[in-house]
Amino acid sequence: MATHTGSMQVVSRAASILKDLGRSPEGLTLAELVETSGLPRSTAHRVLRALEAEGLVARKSRRSGYMIGAQAAAFVGAARRRLVDSIAPLLADLASQVNETVDLYAYAAGQVVCIHQALSQPSTSPAEIGVAAPVHCSAAGKAVLSALEPDVASQLIGDMVTHTDATI
Repeated sequence: MATHTGSMQVVSRAASILKDLGRSPEGLTLAELVETSGLPRSTAHRVLRALEAEGLVARKSRRSGYMIGAQAAAFVGAARRRLVDSIAPLLADLASQVNETVDLYAYAAGQVVCIHQALSQPSTSPAEIGVAAPVHCSAAGKAVLSALEPDVASQLIGDMVTHTDATI
């Protein structure tokens, strides 16, 4: 029984680190991961080395922090494809019923990204699938922000940066 509990603890620790890295697309140093995860430094380092060996995390550079690795990104891609495959027919029906283009956006780490689009008719300006935009710089992001409590939205916005002359 102790082995099973130990195995579950390892998985929990690895998941904690992956979640922290997922919330920080710019990556985190070992010290930052120790702080955010609450794990002892030696434990965090050991878990990071194991995740790195599996391709789930990668070093930004030899002396800097860690970020989500290619293998973890592949898992995300597979999950996204399953989601789009299951919801695409519903979005197509909706687009047909309302005679408007219907976009499916995902929110993560302060950004929104269009992951699917159902066109009611050929569009002259379709959304760019897979292109992320800061949450405050797009209509979809502003819709996400409008559904949140004001204090939560303020935290998500963080330091707003003007990206174009039209950025509000």
